[in-house]
Amino acid sequence: MGSPPEQAKQVSFAVMILKDGVMKNHNWANAQKMMKDPKRFIEDIVAFDGDNIDEKRLEALKPMLA
Repeated sequence: MGSPPEQAKQVSFAVMILKDGVMKNHNWANAQKMMKDPKRFIEDIVAFDGDNIDEKRLEALKPMLA
């Protein structure tokens, strides 16, 4: 998808923060790279431990959740 809706971008940026930590380079190109192998991407999401998210990541997500 060349130009996704803003909501899709925000969700992908949130996933990047949760998955890879606080990154400064949240952009659609990096989101596409993260999702380029759909099978692996889904496996990563399924394996994600949502019960143990460090405070830095939660703080980085606050603006998106406001």
